[in-house]
Amino acid sequence: NNQFRPFCKVFTRLMLGEYSIIHLIVKTVSLVIPAYNEEKHIASTLSVVVPLVGTHIHELIVVNDCSKDRTGEIVRGFQGITFIEHEVNGGKSKTVADGILATSGEYIMLLDADLEHLTRENIIDLIAPIQDGSADIAISYRKNSWPLWPFKSIDYLSGERIIAKSLLMPTIANMAKLKSYGLEVFINRIIITNKQRIKVVQWPNVENDFNQHKHGWWKGIHIIIKIWLDVLSVVSIFEMYGQNFAMRKLLVK
Repeated sequence: NNQFRPFCKVFTRLMLGEYSIIHLIVKTVSLVIPAYNEEKHIASTLSVVVPLVGTHIHELIVVNDCSKDRTGEIVRGFQGITFIEHEVNGGKSKTVADGILATSGEYIMLLDADLEHLTRENIIDLIAPIQDGSADIAISYRKNSWPLWPFKSIDYLSGERIIAKSLLMPTIANMAKLKSYGLEVFINRIIITNKQRIKVVQWPNVENDFNQHKHGWWKGIHIIIKIWLDVLSVVSIFEMYGQNFAMRKLLVK
């Protein structure tokens, strides 16, 4: 049964002498989903994660960044969610920061709202290396991930990742001030500075809906350019490659 997979791994390693009794302590994972104009995908995403609240997920926080569509209405139709609504659009980084501030778990799982073909097994697999102690960080690698060449083993801009809340809180105010899409490289710095062991979790069935599909070709290209400008407002091209090199060295099997 997938529900008990992470705990079975811990128990097996305990019996083999690979773990101490401390690893039997279950970590609490709070899930934060930022959403902006995601009426197309938010229902299917929530349908996967809401049933996991109380078992694999400690709590679920959805932050609606002043969407202009039916995102808020759809989220309110689900039970078991802490729902935060921005009155003014603040961008992804502030939306995530506000969600983190509302959590009570030891670990933060970040999940983009625009995923396609997501399953409960994907979520369980992402949590597993945190629960069994084999890694400090879990990062997804989707079917349509765009890794930085030639670092094909990790998606350094993945929006799906788990990290200890204690690592994020000292700089949460700075996170909230970042440009929208500078979030992931900002978190990468924290991971590298603290030498966190990284497990890349394969999601071969999952895709995120590219901006060209959601908004049309020209507007989609404009958003992609903005994403890269936001990233480069936080790190240089040299640091971008440096992050990939450093994170590759932190990978665990």
